[in-house]
Amino acid sequence: MSKKASEFFGMKKKEFIKETRPVLEALFDQIADAPSVSFGELEDKNTVLLIVDMVNGFVKEGALASANVLAINEPVAAFAKACAEKNIPIAALCDAHDENSPEFESYPPHCVAGTVESDVTDEIKQACEFKRIEKGSVNGMLEPELSQWLAQTKAENIIIVGDCTDLCILQLANSVKAWFNRINRTCRVIVPTQLVSTYELGTHNAALTSLMALYNMSLNGVDVRSKIEF
Repeated sequence: MSKKASEFFGMKKKEFIKETRPVLEALFDQIADAPSVSFGELEDKNTVLLIVDMVNGFVKEGALASANVLAINEPVAAFAKACAEKNIPIAALCDAHDENSPEFESYPPHCVAGTVESDVTDEIKQACEFKRIEKGSVNGMLEPELSQWLAQTKAENIIIVGDCTDLCILQLANSVKAWFNRINRTCRVIVPTQLVSTYELGTHNAALTSLMALYNMSLNGVDVRSKIEF
């Protein structure tokens, strides 16, 4: 008996590749050509910055450190410094896992609470003051401390930078939008593509996963931009 050709969503591989290629091309243009936004557009409302997982364990050392994330470390630090000079409140969401975290069933042990891996990089610490918010999962919005901080700052514009685009950035951005929707408040969540990144490993292609994640965010009302200009 001959082996049945594999299918996905009712399509064989060649058909799938043929039908999705023009879609991928359109999405590439949409995200790659995303316009910038001027900070002047944000000054009349309460703007905050969320720096996500720019910690040593994803940037410089450990099982999940990535050259892609290292590449945005100094640009994120420079952006954070510019925000601090504008008196924009800043919070840094940091992976801080228990030694027996269930997440280690999906990923190698990383960023254990109290270790160097869980600490924000020196470049960002030197660039600005921030509120550290520890998180035990890929979704920082699950931490009550974050929603409390957003309420205290009366945030209306939330800029999100850091890593990983298709994991913590994706879940945080969509969840922030959902949280504001739930409390019946308008907010603008902005993700500048030049200040987010993800890792490259095997079939986890950084460009493809980032593209699909940013598209997913845009579908949920997140304002995907190339950069924010001061």
